[in-house]
Amino acid sequence: MKTEKKMFTKQVKATAVNQEIRMNESMSIKFKLTLSHVLISIIPIAIVAVLLFTNGKDSILEEVQKANLALADQVTEQANLKLDAIDSDSNLFLFNVKIGQLVSRSPEDYDNTFTFIQDRRDNIRTLYVSLNVSKPELKTVAFIKENEIIDYSNIDFINDPSFIENFMASDERTQILESGSQPYWSYGKYDTSDLFLYKTVANVYDMTKPSVMMLVVDPSYLTKILDPEKLGEGAKMSIVDMNGQVVVSSDETLEVGSMIGISQELMGNAMQSIEQSEEEVPHANGSFVTSNQVSSETMVVFKELKNGWMYVAEIPTATIYGGINNMKTQATIIVLFCFVLAVVIGLLLAFNIAKPIDYIRRKMKAVEQGDLTVRSAIKGKYEIGQLSNSFNAMTETMAQIIKETGEITSEVAIDSEELKSIASHSALASKEVIEAVESLSEGATEQAHDSERAVEVIKELVTEMNKTEESFNEVVRVTTRTKKTSVEASSTIDDLNATTTETIVLFNDIKRDMSQLTMQFKEILGIIDMINAISSQTNLLALNAAIEAARAGDAGKGFAVVADEVRKLANQSSEAAKSISAIVTNINTATQKTSNMIESGEAIYQRQEEAAKNTGTTFAEIVKDMDSIIHEVDNVYILLFGLEEIEQKATDSINSIAAVAQQSAAAIEEVLGTGEEQTASAEHLSEMAYKLSQVIEKMDNNIKNFQV
Repeated sequence: MKTEKKMFTKQVKATAVNQEIRMNESMSIKFKLTLSHVLISIIPIAIVAVLLFTNGKDSILEEVQKANLALADQVTEQANLKLDAIDSDSNLFLFNVKIGQLVSRSPEDYDNTFTFIQDRRDNIRTLYVSLNVSKPELKTVAFIKENEIIDYSNIDFINDPSFIENFMASDERTQILESGSQPYWSYGKYDTSDLFLYKTVANVYDMTKPSVMMLVVDPSYLTKILDPEKLGEGAKMSIVDMNGQVVVSSDETLEVGSMIGISQELMGNAMQSIEQSEEEVPHANGSFVTSNQVSSETMVVFKELKNGWMYVAEIPTATIYGGINNMKTQATIIVLFCFVLAVVIGLLLAFNIAKPIDYIRRKMKAVEQGDLTVRSAIKGKYEIGQLSNSFNAMTETMAQIIKETGEITSEVAIDSEELKSIASHSALASKEVIEAVESLSEGATEQAHDSERAVEVIKELVTEMNKTEESFNEVVRVTTRTKKTSVEASSTIDDLNATTTETIVLFNDIKRDMSQLTMQFKEILGIIDMINAISSQTNLLALNAAIEAARAGDAGKGFAVVADEVRKLANQSSEAAKSISAIVTNINTATQKTSNMIESGEAIYQRQEEAAKNTGTTFAEIVKDMDSIIHEVDNVYILLFGLEEIEQKATDSINSIAAVAQQSAAAIEEVLGTGEEQTASAEHLSEMAYKLSQVIEKMDNNIKNFQV
């Protein structure tokens, strides 16, 4: 078995090695040589090209960013100068005393309209015309008052009748007044793309009624400084407010007041630059590259103007990387040329290396078919020559091994026949031993089973005895409880007898008292009869007295009254005596009934006393009988205890017999198992001898296939 496991392990390892070799040989050596040559040639060139392109791209982007920031400084400086110029023009009107007085006056302050119109024309219009000549983008200078507007340009939205009312009610006017003399810039008002500069003009006559000066500037005034061609093809320049809305732009597709595509990201970077600024008055200034909300990757440069607007330049990075892209194309062409050249050189080298290897492969194919006489004709001291020499040595060694193997095979064939005969005899002997041991094993097994059954019978007997013991225990408990109850009942009956005797004595006392009470009732009735007799005599005397008083006439009236009162008292005494007599009679009747009941109760208690005495005697006899039962049960306990000891000894003896039988059976089973293993080994040995003869026969046939 161990030999077979080793052979199986070797086969598995050999299979794994062959699989690994097949995996490594998924490509031909020509292809491997060509590919390695190409990779060695192309990879360094490609790495150099990528590094040059990446570093050049970053460097160019950094330089362009610096240039665009410098250009942003120039553009914002020009824009600030232009905004300052408009602000300076507004100051010409604001600081002109004559114009301030004219704006503060109303038409009612003049004697005639002609003088009013002429003064304004000579001062306000003349100054506006002179400024318009130098700055044609300045469309108008208007003064907005509560009830009129001073303007000389005839602009449509100013001539609108509702313009003054709407402007005076707007939030913008409030913000302008709060700004005071500071410029307030706006744009895109009244459906125009114009720029607006507002300033507050104080009323020199009434400070509570200021007016607003409005300068309207054409957007071309700022778009002239926006030259996106300086940034390259596809670039855009714009001026936006701090919300990202367009003020002016070089891109005609962007409308005034619309949001530029990068407004959200622009505002975020602008706020970040303000927070990071170290200037005393921080301004937004910086750049970033984005691909959001744009058609292609774009560099954005921004800088804040002095009035709060922001210059924004958008430059496609494709324009910046134009030269780099040309270099990339040239590098690609060079890499492709090197690739083709490397492939050609690699193929030539591969064919030169693979040709002698293919020659040796054909020789090995002949060896595979059984021809061990072939030899390689390649000579040399390098790798191919060494491979050729190793091949020749291998074929010679294999031929020698085949010869020796044939001789050994013949000897092993003879030994295998002898081994087969010995294995057959050993198998027959093992079978006979097994049959004898099996017979002995069956007898030991039956003996063990009989012992186990005897133990089970004894255990059942003991179980029944235990149940009997439990029943006796219950009898003892019930008997003890009955004895205790009988003793308690006997004591209770004694108490009952004593109580009954006391009750009889008490009844006799009550009977005697009732007799005395009856005698006293009779005496009371005699006294009541005496009272009735006295009342009758008193009543008779009162009647006689009344008769005598009547005879006496007026002299006997007082005596008649006394006689009448005596008669009434006699009647009341008679009535009271009757009532007392009735009450005493009722009491006497009740007393008589009670006396009769006491006599009946006395008889009952006498019978109860007799029954209690008889019950006490009975309970005393029960207690004696319970003692006898407990004594007999104790004797049964003694017998059961002796029976348990006998059962334990019998069980131990039978268990010993069963253990010996089981040990014998186990030993026989081991002998039987050993015999079966020996028989199996003998049969397996015979089978292996047969297989060995077959292997030897196959080896002999295979050796004959080789040409040595």
